Amino acid sequence: MDMWEPYILSTVAHVPGGNEKIVSDRFHIMQHTNEAVGAVRKEEVRLLMEDDFDILEGTKYMWLFAEENTPERMAERFGWIRESNLKTVRAWAIKEAQRGL
Repeated sequence: MDMWEPYILSTVAHVPGGNEKIVSDRFHIMQHTNEAVGAVRKEEVRLLMEDDFDILEGTKYMWLFAEENTPERMAERFGWIRESNLKTVRAWAIKEAQRGL
Protein backbone atom coordinates (compact mmCIF):
# COMPACT_ATOMS: atom_id res chain seq x y z
CA MET A 1 0.00 0.00 0.00
CA ASP A 2 1.11 3.53 -0.69
CA MET A 3 2.38 5.21 2.47
CA TRP A 4 0.53 8.48 1.82
CA GLU A 5 -1.19 9.46 5.07
CA PRO A 6 -4.70 9.97 3.58
CA TYR A 7 -4.63 6.39 2.20
CA ILE A 8 -3.67 5.02 5.59
CA LEU A 9 -6.30 7.09 7.42
CA SER A 10 -8.99 6.05 4.93
CA THR A 11 -8.08 2.39 5.27
CA VAL A 12 -8.18 2.56 9.06
CA ALA A 13 -11.52 4.39 8.93
CA HIS A 14 -13.27 2.16 6.38
CA VAL A 15 -11.79 -1.32 6.67
CA PRO A 16 -12.58 -3.37 9.78
CA GLY A 17 -9.27 -4.01 11.51
CA GLY A 18 -7.58 -1.91 8.82
CA ASN A 19 -4.71 -0.86 11.07
CA GLU A 20 -3.55 -4.49 11.32
CA LYS A 21 -4.04 -5.16 7.59
CA ILE A 22 -1.84 -2.40 6.16
CA VAL A 23 1.32 -3.59 4.44
CA SER A 24 3.67 -1.12 2.80
CA ASP A 25 5.41 -2.09 -0.42
CA ARG A 26 9.18 -2.27 -0.76
CA PHE A 27 9.30 0.59 -3.29
CA HIS A 28 7.78 3.11 -0.90
CA ILE A 29 9.82 1.94 2.06
CA MET A 30 13.04 2.31 0.07
CA GLN A 31 11.88 5.68 -1.24
CA HIS A 32 11.53 6.96 2.33
CA THR A 33 14.86 5.40 3.28
CA ASN A 34 16.62 7.11 0.35
CA GLU A 35 15.04 10.42 1.36
CA ALA A 36 16.35 9.92 4.89
CA VAL A 37 19.88 9.22 3.60
CA GLY A 38 19.62 12.40 1.52
CA ALA A 39 18.54 14.44 4.53
CA VAL A 40 21.46 13.13 6.59
CA ARG A 41 23.85 13.90 3.70
CA LYS A 42 22.54 17.46 3.30
CA GLU A 43 22.95 18.22 6.98
CA GLU A 44 26.41 16.69 7.08
CA VAL A 45 27.52 18.60 3.96
CA ARG A 46 26.38 21.82 5.63
CA LEU A 47 28.31 21.03 8.82
CA LEU A 48 31.44 19.93 6.98
CA MET A 49 31.45 23.00 4.73
CA GLU A 50 31.60 25.17 7.85
CA ASP A 51 35.00 23.56 8.46
CA ASP A 52 36.00 23.79 4.76
CA PHE A 53 35.86 20.02 4.40
CA ASP A 54 34.17 19.03 1.15
CA ILE A 55 34.42 15.22 1.13
CA LEU A 56 30.67 14.87 0.42
CA GLU A 57 30.49 17.63 -2.17
CA GLY A 58 28.92 16.29 -5.39
CA THR A 59 27.90 12.91 -3.94
CA LYS A 60 24.12 13.38 -3.97
CA TYR A 61 23.35 10.60 -6.46
CA MET A 62 26.10 8.28 -5.27
CA TRP A 63 24.10 7.33 -2.16
CA LEU A 64 21.07 6.24 -4.19
CA PHE A 65 22.90 3.29 -5.75
CA ALA A 66 22.93 -0.18 -4.28
CA GLU A 67 26.46 -1.28 -3.55
CA GLU A 68 26.55 -3.73 -6.45
CA ASN A 69 25.16 -1.15 -8.91
CA THR A 70 27.64 1.64 -8.25
CA PRO A 71 28.94 2.90 -11.63
CA GLU A 72 32.63 2.30 -12.28
CA ARG A 73 33.31 6.02 -12.59
CA MET A 74 32.16 6.46 -8.97
CA ALA A 75 33.37 3.21 -7.46
CA GLU A 76 36.83 4.30 -6.31
CA ARG A 77 35.69 7.55 -4.70
CA PHE A 78 32.66 5.84 -3.19
CA GLY A 79 34.90 3.14 -1.75
CA TRP A 80 37.16 5.50 0.14
CA ILE A 81 34.28 7.72 1.30
CA ARG A 82 32.57 4.61 2.73
CA GLU A 83 35.70 3.96 4.79
CA SER A 84 35.17 7.24 6.64
CA ASN A 85 33.27 7.66 9.89
CA LEU A 86 30.50 9.90 8.53
CA LYS A 87 26.84 9.85 9.49
CA THR A 88 25.95 9.63 5.80
CA VAL A 89 27.95 6.41 5.49
CA ARG A 90 26.10 4.91 8.46
CA ALA A 91 22.72 6.00 7.04
CA TRP A 92 23.61 4.42 3.67
CA ALA A 93 24.69 1.19 5.42
CA ILE A 94 21.31 1.05 7.19
CA LYS A 95 19.60 1.57 3.82
CA GLU A 96 21.60 -1.28 2.32
CA ALA A 97 20.78 -3.58 5.25
CA GLN A 98 17.10 -2.70 4.92
CA ARG A 99 17.06 -3.81 1.27
CA GLY A 100 17.25 -7.42 2.45
CA LEU A 101 14.11 -7.27 4.56
